[in-house]
Amino acid sequence: MTENIFFQSFSDITSAAQGNLAAYNKINQETFSKLAEQQVSFVTTVIENGVAQAKLLGETKDGRELVAKSTELTKAFADESLKVATTSFEIVKSAQADTTELVKKQFEEATAAAK
Repeated sequence: MTENIFFQSFSDITSAAQGNLAAYNKINQETFSKLAEQQVSFVTTVIENGVAQAKLLGETKDGRELVAKSTELTKAFADESLKVATTSFEIVKSAQADTTELVKKQFEEATAAAK
Protein backbone atom coordinates (compact mmCIF):
# COMPACT_ATOMS: atom_id res chain seq x y z
CA MET A 1 0.00 0.00 0.00
CA THR A 2 2.80 2.39 0.93
CA GLU A 3 4.50 1.57 -2.36
CA ASN A 4 1.42 2.61 -4.31
CA ILE A 5 1.20 5.94 -2.47
CA PHE A 6 4.89 6.58 -3.10
CA PHE A 7 4.64 5.82 -6.82
CA GLN A 8 1.44 7.83 -7.17
CA SER A 9 3.07 10.80 -5.41
CA PHE A 10 6.15 10.46 -7.59
CA SER A 11 3.97 10.31 -10.70
CA ASP A 12 2.03 13.42 -9.61
CA ILE A 13 5.23 15.36 -8.94
CA THR A 14 6.73 14.31 -12.28
CA SER A 15 3.59 15.30 -14.17
CA ALA A 16 3.48 18.69 -12.45
CA ALA A 17 7.16 19.30 -13.22
CA GLN A 18 6.63 18.46 -16.90
CA GLY A 19 3.71 20.89 -17.07
CA ASN A 20 5.80 23.59 -15.45
CA LEU A 21 8.70 23.02 -17.83
CA ALA A 22 6.34 23.18 -20.79
CA ALA A 23 4.93 26.50 -19.57
CA TYR A 24 8.42 27.95 -19.09
CA ASN A 25 9.47 26.64 -22.49
CA LYS A 26 6.48 28.31 -24.14
CA ILE A 27 7.37 31.68 -22.60
CA ASN A 28 10.99 31.22 -23.66
CA GLN A 29 10.12 30.28 -27.25
CA GLU A 30 7.67 33.15 -27.69
CA THR A 31 10.16 35.64 -26.27
CA PHE A 32 13.00 34.33 -28.42
CA SER A 33 10.84 34.51 -31.54
CA LYS A 34 9.75 38.09 -30.85
CA LEU A 35 13.31 39.20 -30.09
CA ALA A 36 14.58 37.51 -33.26
CA GLU A 37 12.00 39.49 -35.24
CA GLN A 38 13.31 42.67 -33.65
CA GLN A 39 16.88 41.75 -34.56
CA VAL A 40 15.91 41.12 -38.18
CA SER A 41 14.06 44.42 -38.23
CA PHE A 42 17.12 46.23 -36.85
CA VAL A 43 19.52 44.58 -39.30
CA THR A 44 17.20 45.59 -42.14
CA THR A 45 17.20 49.15 -40.84
CA VAL A 46 21.02 49.18 -40.64
CA ILE A 47 21.34 47.90 -44.21
CA GLU A 48 18.76 50.33 -45.58
CA ASN A 49 20.46 53.23 -43.80
CA GLY A 50 23.86 52.21 -45.17
CA VAL A 51 22.49 51.99 -48.70
CA ALA A 52 20.78 55.38 -48.34
CA GLN A 53 23.99 56.96 -47.02
CA ALA A 54 26.04 55.48 -49.88
CA LYS A 55 23.48 56.63 -52.43
CA LEU A 56 23.53 60.09 -50.89
CA LEU A 57 27.32 60.25 -51.14
CA GLY A 58 27.16 59.33 -54.81
CA GLU A 59 24.38 61.73 -55.76
CA THR A 60 25.11 64.84 -53.70
CA LYS A 61 27.75 67.26 -54.91
CA ASP A 62 27.23 70.12 -52.46
CA GLY A 63 28.89 69.61 -49.07
CA ARG A 64 26.24 71.47 -47.09
CA GLU A 65 23.44 69.54 -48.75
CA LEU A 66 25.30 66.30 -48.03
CA VAL A 67 25.64 67.15 -44.34
CA ALA A 68 21.98 68.22 -44.08
CA LYS A 69 20.64 65.10 -45.80
CA SER A 70 23.05 62.84 -43.93
CA THR A 71 21.84 64.38 -40.67
CA GLU A 72 18.24 63.62 -41.65
CA LEU A 73 19.12 60.02 -42.42
CA THR A 74 21.00 59.68 -39.16
CA LYS A 75 18.06 61.08 -37.18
CA ALA A 76 15.64 58.69 -38.90
CA PHE A 77 18.01 55.81 -38.17
CA ALA A 78 18.29 56.83 -34.51
CA ASP A 79 14.50 57.07 -34.23
CA GLU A 80 14.04 53.61 -35.74
CA SER A 81 16.79 52.19 -33.50
CA LEU A 82 15.04 53.62 -30.45
CA LYS A 83 11.75 51.98 -31.55
CA VAL A 84 13.45 48.60 -31.88
CA ALA A 85 15.17 48.97 -28.50
CA THR A 86 11.92 50.05 -26.82
CA THR A 87 9.97 47.19 -28.36
CA SER A 88 12.68 44.71 -27.34
CA PHE A 89 12.57 46.03 -23.78
CA GLU A 90 8.78 45.64 -23.73
CA ILE A 91 9.09 42.05 -24.98
CA VAL A 92 11.53 41.17 -22.19
CA LYS A 93 9.42 43.00 -19.62
CA SER A 94 6.35 41.04 -20.73
CA ALA A 95 8.24 37.74 -20.51
CA GLN A 96 9.36 38.68 -17.01
CA ALA A 97 5.76 39.39 -15.99
CA ASP A 98 4.59 36.10 -17.51
CA THR A 99 7.33 34.19 -15.70
CA THR A 100 6.55 35.92 -12.41
CA GLU A 101 2.87 35.04 -12.80
CA LEU A 102 3.74 31.44 -13.57
CA VAL A 103 6.01 31.14 -10.53
CA LYS A 104 3.34 32.71 -8.34
CA LYS A 105 0.74 30.24 -9.62
CA GLN A 106 3.09 27.31 -9.07
CA PHE A 107 3.91 28.48 -5.57
CA GLU A 108 0.20 28.79 -4.73
CA GLU A 109 -0.44 25.29 -6.10
CA ALA A 110 2.47 23.83 -4.14
CA THR A 111 1.32 25.58 -0.97
CA ALA A 112 -2.23 24.29 -1.41
CA ALA A 113 -0.96 20.76 -2.08
CA ALA A 114 1.20 20.84 1.05
CA LYS A 115 -1.75 21.64 3.30
